[in-house]
Amino acid sequence: ELPWGGLAIAAGVLVLLVVIAKSGAVTWFRDTVPDLLPRSDSPFLAALALVVITILSTEVLNNTTVATVMFPVAAVGAGNFGADPLLVMLAVSLASTCAFMTPVATPVNALALASLRGVVLRRFLWTGLWVNLVAALWIALWATWLIPPILGLFRG
Repeated sequence: ELPWGGLAIAAGVLVLLVVIAKSGAVTWFRDTVPDLLPRSDSPFLAALALVVITILSTEVLNNTTVATVMFPVAAVGAGNFGADPLLVMLAVSLASTCAFMTPVATPVNALALASLRGVVLRRFLWTGLWVNLVAALWIALWATWLIPPILGLFRG
């Protein structure tokens, strides 16, 4: 009993990733996103913006791909806000694991979801949206207010 629906989703995701890679969209995204970030003196806003972009990207792309593309974006974006690039990259790393709305970020999840009975995608999307919003706030708070003092203990 192969989960044919899950295999179809995984194949579709693979085709989508190849099309995105060949189209140059990844390079465009990497070069454009830092310019789209709002200018502010707030490291929290920098982290929050990058975390939200990362989380939403993992809903349509593989999480490893998103993390790889977002690390240089985070390093450049952090400089625009006067934030520590390491902390913003840590936030992006955590955010790339927060694909709660769709099973696309990890193909194995697509296989598992397709084999389940009674799963309503609309409920999955709605619940995942709220979990993503809470995760984004939580990650941005940790990266800008709670982790710096802890790292200061080891750097000082």
